[in-house]
Amino acid sequence: MKRIVIINCFLYCIASLSAQDFYSNTDTLKTANNTYWVNHLGQNCLVVTNTANNLLGQPQINLDTGNPMFGEDVESFNTSLHLNSECVRSIKQEVFSNSEISTYSKINEDFGYLSLGLAINPTTGNVLEVSFTFLFQSFNSVLLQIPVEKLEALEMEIKDNISFYIPERAKSVSYLYYAAMIFNKDISSGREDRIFTWDDKTNEIVWN
Repeated sequence: MKRIVIINCFLYCIASLSAQDFYSNTDTLKTANNTYWVNHLGQNCLVVTNTANNLLGQPQINLDTGNPMFGEDVESFNTSLHLNSECVRSIKQEVFSNSEISTYSKINEDFGYLSLGLAINPTTGNVLEVSFTFLFQSFNSVLLQIPVEKLEALEMEIKDNISFYIPERAKSVSYLYYAAMIFNKDISSGREDRIFTWDDKTNEIVWN
């Protein structure tokens, strides 16, 4: 009986380690090269950002007037951007193995996703900053088992390999914002590049 109990405890410990939640109980995560903030937005949403970021979360400024832009004024610029879903898929495959993609795509809940928020240089189209938004139903979500080193690798791949075409009219903003899905419940639907914004008043995602 004692042997059975020991074996069961051992198997439980292995299962616990393999299903580790890296994010819900911390405000900071470190890799060998970077430090990341973990910003908890209620019980079911958190945003992970490199501490070196200083644009994302700040108002976008109209460079012609010097005034911050909000709502429809700034969305008309942001929604002029497009990132092909095949590009997202290619970047994902550079960072995650096929088995990891299979695991993280099979979200074990009614809803959930991991998405990107990109701050884009309006002159060059290069990605300046990357944030990661997790939406999950419970802390058992498979998404919370993604190591921060994988987010760091995604950040580097995106900055090195993604560039946007910037329409002339969008070059008068301090930075442009784009959001794209990496893993979500309905990943087979082909909507990985769908645009959304975060409503600070209701603490909800607003799809465009």
